[in-house]
Amino acid sequence: MLRKGWRPLGLLDKDISWLLFQAIQQGTIQCNFAGVALGDSWISPIDSVLSWGPYLYSMSLLDDQGLAEVSRVAEQVLDAINKRLYKEATELWGKAEMVIEQNTDGVNFYNILTKTSPTSTMKSSLEFTQSHIGQAASVFLNMEGDFMKPVISIVDELLEAGVNVTVYNGQLDLIVDTMGQEAWVRKLEWAELPKFSQLKWKPLHSDPKTSETSAFVKSHKNLAFYWILRAGHMVREGQRLFQICHSSWGWKSHTHWSHKCIGLGGVLGLLMKLCL
Repeated sequence: MLRKGWRPLGLLDKDISWLLFQAIQQGTIQCNFAGVALGDSWISPIDSVLSWGPYLYSMSLLDDQGLAEVSRVAEQVLDAINKRLYKEATELWGKAEMVIEQNTDGVNFYNILTKTSPTSTMKSSLEFTQSHIGQAASVFLNMEGDFMKPVISIVDELLEAGVNVTVYNGQLDLIVDTMGQEAWVRKLEWAELPKFSQLKWKPLHSDPKTSETSAFVKSHKNLAFYWILRAGHMVREGQRLFQICHSSWGWKSHTHWSHKCIGLGGVLGLLMKLCL
């Protein structure tokens, strides 16, 4: 349940960023608001679910029969969402996860190249207790009706308002896979989207001493998309991500980075220097 408890925040960070932007415009909050970063965020749940099967199949983690089984339950999720039965969609989402686990020999939803749950690592690094885990479960149960609702429209509002929006995703993430992220970006109604889509991405290198590519980026006006290579739902190689951010965004230090880049996981990722 801890895993499920993280992603509702991915729904909230867009709402919070929009409310913060409005408060700044109204003068009720003074803040140097640089933009919002959406890292492996749960923006359009159905786009993620529909892409799970094709993504795993392309990575040799599903055979034809497995792909068919995952696709069937994904279509059930889509049908529930189209009927606005969001709580039922959440239950079917859980069913889709189980079907995937059964057909992939227990693939890790946070990094498809491993089978180790990140829970123990997260517990030790964030000092989670049973109380925290219980609270996460309660939060998820109370948000069950909202969990599968898309929030693409809020991203559109931020873009139209001129807010800098940065989307970044880990190549090896399954729960919020890159294919799903690309799908909802294509649904944006932002007037500049055609120009963004026509751009060719650019490679980024975190270590100038090697030719190893760390990421790709595409950027136009106030929208940027980063494809982070060899990363799952959370970037464990923080230094590498910092170097990518430093080279492309001009961040000055790890302290500066910590306020702006909160890893890959749909948690609040407001790109803000410091509220005054």
